[in-house]
Amino acid sequence: MFRDPGQQPVDPGARPAPVNMGRIEIALGFDDNFWAPAFATIRSVCLMAAAPQRLRFHLLCQGLSDAHRSAIAKLNEEHPVELVFIDLDQSAIFAE
Repeated sequence: MFRDPGQQPVDPGARPAPVNMGRIEIALGFDDNFWAPAFATIRSVCLMAAAPQRLRFHLLCQGLSDAHRSAIAKLNEEHPVELVFIDLDQSAIFAE
């Protein structure tokens, strides 16, 4: 049971939220050891989103196997989201 909190105070300086807010950018960083929690997070957000087509996931990956990358990429078959893979193994910033 939820209780109605009543009328909330109004901030006179607040601007109303735009009706069409465009893309929602989400960034996740993970390696092959944490691909499953990343997959679950992406799928959960997609399932709960009223407009999943507005979602763009930036996936910063390091040491991600081809099989796990493919599993994550297949989320596009189930949900109309954009997945941007950023391979940190190819970045000089993260070179060993």
